[in-house]
Amino acid sequence: MKLNKPAVWAPLLSLALVLWFVWQDSARVSPGPLSAAHAQDPDISERNCEICHGEDTNDRAEMAQACWKCHEDIDKDISGKRGLHGRMPGDVQRCGSCHSEHHGPQFQMVSQASFLRAGVEDVANFDHAGLSYELTGKHLTLECQKCHENSDVPVLEKGKSRFLGKSQKCETCHKDPHDGRLPDCKNCHGEERPFLEAPLYKHTEQFPLTGAHSGVTCVKCHEKIGPSSIEADGEANRKGDLKVRACAVCHESPHGDAFLNAALAQLKLVRDASCERCHPLTAKTFKREGASFEKEWHAFSGFALVPPHEKQECRECHKEGLEYKQAHPGRTLENCAVCHEDIHKGQFGERKCRDCHAYEAWKPSLYDVAMHAKSAFPLEQTHATTKCNDCHLEQDGLRRYVETKKECVACHADAHPDQFPKASGCQECHQADNFASAQKSFDHGKWTGFVVDKAHEKAGCESCHLPLAAAEPETKRRFGRIAVHAPATASQCVNCHTDAHRGFFKQSKDCDECHGTQSFSEAKEKFEHAERTGFTLVGSHQTKDCTVCHVPTPEKNANGRSFGFSKVDAATAQGACTSCHTDVHKDSFKEPSKNCLDCHTQVEWTDGRESFEHLRWTGFDVEGRHKDAGCQACHTPLAQGDPSGRRFARALGRECSSCHKDPHVGQFATQGKTTCTRCHVVATDFHNTLFDHQRDSRFPLDETHKKVACAGCHFSWPLQGGGSAVRYKPLGILCGDCHDTRR
Repeated sequence: MKLNKPAVWAPLLSLALVLWFVWQDSARVSPGPLSAAHAQDPDISERNCEICHGEDTNDRAEMAQACWKCHEDIDKDISGKRGLHGRMPGDVQRCGSCHSEHHGPQFQMVSQASFLRAGVEDVANFDHAGLSYELTGKHLTLECQKCHENSDVPVLEKGKSRFLGKSQKCETCHKDPHDGRLPDCKNCHGEERPFLEAPLYKHTEQFPLTGAHSGVTCVKCHEKIGPSSIEADGEANRKGDLKVRACAVCHESPHGDAFLNAALAQLKLVRDASCERCHPLTAKTFKREGASFEKEWHAFSGFALVPPHEKQECRECHKEGLEYKQAHPGRTLENCAVCHEDIHKGQFGERKCRDCHAYEAWKPSLYDVAMHAKSAFPLEQTHATTKCNDCHLEQDGLRRYVETKKECVACHADAHPDQFPKASGCQECHQADNFASAQKSFDHGKWTGFVVDKAHEKAGCESCHLPLAAAEPETKRRFGRIAVHAPATASQCVNCHTDAHRGFFKQSKDCDECHGTQSFSEAKEKFEHAERTGFTLVGSHQTKDCTVCHVPTPEKNANGRSFGFSKVDAATAQGACTSCHTDVHKDSFKEPSKNCLDCHTQVEWTDGRESFEHLRWTGFDVEGRHKDAGCQACHTPLAQGDPSGRRFARALGRECSSCHKDPHVGQFATQGKTTCTRCHVVATDFHNTLFDHQRDSRFPLDETHKKVACAGCHFSWPLQGGGSAVRYKPLGILCGDCHDTRR
């Protein structure tokens, strides 16, 4: 067979083509490629038709059951006749009529066409009412994907839902601000009005939300955290102990305490719980438009509406559009200048209009002579009959009151030119009806610097102000001037008086530091002797009368002084007692003592200081038996004091023999003087001696003689003239002087 012949290869080619087409047709089981949603599932393929179509592809029910195996939620909706699928008309088992397949991965199985076949013409305005899922309020305006986040997703992942699985519980989409402590949100908030209004909540009947409280959001009164929070109030409401808050708990009262106290007292109300008396809760505003207020209550503010204010409208004084404190500044009837122009242009400073004008009428003024008397210029005598405008002149369109000159010199010649610069006017001393006579209240010290009191006052004015021979032509003055001594003070006594102290107190400023004007001869009690003289008065000097040192003179000298001068200069007399007192010790203590005060005090001269050092001042040490004997053992008290005042006798001497008899009758005298302390210890016992027989005698004692008593050799010996004494010397030192050598 030759294959190049057409008769051979043509039939063979035709047969091959037929076989190829048969094979291709037999391999094409699926009507088309799967959609992307099903193609992503590894269990679904175009060759495994049974998984979607069932065993019998012609049985719609079996095919629907195959769909519901994967879409169980749809099966439940259809069985329960709820949701979109459960309420669809027609045969709901024909899933493919709305969700056709085998159109390739670009085909949308859920599309506008799907909704049209289901009877939904406008997906954006889909009516959820038939789904037992009714949308109201703001939810109606939301886009589908706001709640169904997968509504526009082209290909859903396996296990994801496009529309199903949603709940109408608010907390599934919104955060619960009450943290689950309150019932369902819809019970209070609904879905129609803004969330914060909670329009469905029925407020307690004890506090109806009317008037100004209506429309107020809950959180305005019920803060998130606190005793009045919504959660706390809900708990209190359930327990039945919810309490109504008083107005003052939430609102600050703009009224002052004075107004409130007066209103509460007069109207018998209770503070913080009586606002409704004037401000009903039904009113739309707390301000005066919604408040009830009677005119007589205005007096509670301290401003009674008396004529002419009783006819005023509130808005005339309390401007609208201002804050409460600005519109109600707490004015009183005295605060006229707040509303009325001051025609006096501030001449009266802080003074109030009511001081001169009545409440009812501005004119005529209440200011009369009696009120003028309270001013700096009382109207007296002839001034009281003078017309006001004669003194208060008009200048530059303003009648002057404050600037009116009050000084007499503005109209009258000054009789005291420049003498009283501190005076506010002649009226301080003179009267308007009798200018020539000065008032008795003239304060001489204030106006002249010279206080006239005591003796000066008794002397009379003419004593210093000698009357003039003729009156001065211009001032008519006849009262003499102090030309020589002016200006003078009461302390400048030397202007008129001789210095009785001869210049001793030059360091003193004025005589009045010690003397008064009542009696110059009597010094003030406060005279400081130490500071003025240099001599401090201590002890007896302080208690003695001044005349003890300042002996009065028999007659007053030329300057009237009767008080004597001291004998010596006071500054040098403080330690030199002998300048006034006799030295009772007759110069015994010239050295090393400086003055008498080393031993004596000025309190009591006869008492020596306890610290007197006997050895230092006398050269005789008082110790031992002498110390125990006491001062009077040596200084015998005198029955009567001597002329110098001394009451103790002088000591007989410093030697032992001055006071004591020598029992040894001069046996131990050296050059006529016996020194007892050579052998005796004065401080202890006179019988204990320091005598050493070996050292101090011509006869050292051997062992035999040491055993012999002293009296064995030193025995009593008769004295001429009577008496006896133990003989110590002269004694022999040879054996035969005491012993008989013949035996």
